[in-house]
Amino acid sequence: MSAIGILGGVGPLAGADLAKKVFAHTRASRDQDHIDLYLVSCPSLIPDRTDYLLSGGADPLPGMNLCVEKLALCGSTVFGIACNTAHSRKILDRLSVPQGMEFVNMIEASCNYLSNRPDCRREKAVRRSSWAARNCLLSLRTPRALRAYSLPT
Repeated sequence: MSAIGILGGVGPLAGADLAKKVFAHTRASRDQDHIDLYLVSCPSLIPDRTDYLLSGGADPLPGMNLCVEKLALCGSTVFGIACNTAHSRKILDRLSVPQGMEFVNMIEASCNYLSNRPDCRREKAVRRSSWAARNCLLSLRTPRALRAYSLPT
């Protein structure tokens, strides 16, 4: 059976909020109709992403990779990270995704969704951390970023 994994601890409430949204948007008439979902939230293992990116603080990747391994051991077949800053290329490009698991990139999925929804206002699309704001990770207001995801400027 398929199971969803959420890498938490990178803003612990963000992981819990994502889990809540998955359950709220699942068509289920009884508890047993819900998909299995595993939330691994280990903030003690994952140093601050913004501090790492802006100030050379401790690398969050080892802790994130450990959490992904825990999700795999639980049986997750697909997982995501509910943290914009963790999607920095400096972090994400080194993330280890075990064989048999699929990683859903929140930024790409959001931009793909918006590109197919002309009625959506892009200004309301994304919340940003201070790192994301400074480094234009989610700069959906810039024409170049919008063109990269085929969003109207």
